[in-house]
Parts: sequence; C-alpha cells; structure tokens
Amino acid sequence: MASSPPAILGRLAGGEARDSAGAAVVASAIDRGFEGPIMIRTDRFRATPARLARAFAAAALLAALAGCGDTMEKIADATRPPPPLPPSPVAAAAAPAAAIRTAIAADVVGAWQMLRLPSEVALQVNVSPRFSETYQWLLIMADGRIGLITSPAPPPSPYTAASLAAVFEREPNWDAYTLVGGIMTVTTPGAVGVFAKRDLWVIDVVAAPGALLGLAVQPGDILMLLRGPDGTPIYRRIVRRIA
Repeated sequence: MASSPPAILGRLAGGEARDSAGAAVVASAIDRGFEGPIMIRTDRFRATPARLARAFAAAALLAALAGCGDTMEKIADATRPPPPLPPSPVAAAAAPAAAIRTAIAADVVGAWQMLRLPSEVALQVNVSPRFSETYQWLLIMADGRIGLITSPAPPPSPYTAASLAAVFEREPNWDAYTLVGGIMTVTTPGAVGVFAKRDLWVIDVVAAPGALLGLAVQPGDILMLLRGPDGTPIYRRIVRRIA
C-alpha cells in the first residue's frame, strides 16, 4: 500500500531526506492512486520540514488533478455554451417584407397549423378576445366545409393532415365557407340567434418569402384577417400547411 503524504513527510523530516549536497527525494503513489514517481529536488535548497511540506502539498495537488480527469471533463462540459437552438420562425428586423397575393380556393384547401405571432405584434394587431388560444389548426375542404381546433396547450403528438381529418370524422363540428375575390365568409349551418355567426376573413397567400407580422413566412403560407361588423380589422392569424 502506498504511504500517505503525512507518513512520507514524517520520514523525510526525520532524516531520510538528503542534504543539499546534491540529492533528490523520490516518492511514488503518494495519494489517490497517482501512478509514477514524483521527484523533489533538494540540490538547490535545504530540505527543511517546512519546505518539504510545501513541496509535498504541491505534489498531492498534482496527483489529485491527475486522478480526476472525469470530473474536470464534466466541469468543462458544464461550462461550455449550449448548442444553438433550431431556427425560429420569428423574422429578423431587417428582413424584407414578404410578397402576398389574393388567395383562391386552390390555395386554401388542406390542413393548416397557426404560427404564433410575436407577443408584441399580437398585442397590436389582435384586438378581439376571440381566437385567443395559443394553438390552432384548420381543416379546409374543397366542398365548402371548414373546421377549427383550438387549444391552450400543444397536443401529445403533432397533428398531421390525416390525424386532423380523423378528429373531424369522430366529431364533425364543421362550419361552412365561401371564398370569393379573396373574401372568405364563414357561417354555422343551422345555427340561429346567438349561435349564428357570419365572419368575414380577408385571405392572402404568401407569394415570396420574407417578413410578415414579425414572422419569417414562406410561399404558400396563408394570412387570414378578420374584420369586425364595421369592417375594421380585429384579428389576424398566419397558418402553414401541414402534410
């Protein structure tokens, strides 16, 4: 078993260390399983107990560092900067504005997921308390049916076009729509009184990529602008097609 630093130091202080006539003291495996000899030269100084204590303290520190490579690596890992996050849809301030055009029926049919607007933008452009949920999906059919799912939390797994369609097969909660000249009129079939609605949406499609309402949009994305009873814009959403 290797001697501990105090035991070695005791032997050296007791006379095992040579004087300054030109010798060296060699101690191996002094602590924590450190392998290989440690040589403390005494040919340039007098080997007093105090000096040997300092020398062995330094040697013990080196041995400890040599034996804790895993710990040092963990510390290095913890201090490394985290990897960059995936690109965000939020557009850079200097990004050029996206080009949009009036949507036609072929542009809107399909399954869609809403892109979240930056909070500062949403506070400015969305003055209606309707459609306040964070997560929204749309299913727009060629036969004039439109379905909306909203949720304050994401689903357990991302919706696909097929899984979204399956939801409406189980619960056919459809509205009806028409799209004429870029204006989508959404109504609730059979509803009367307070349950009846008639929403007017201005529908545009992104023709060239760029920035739109603080987001980086791509061709095919849809901008939906809801007008209030007096024609004033009260709500905006951008949706992206899901496969």
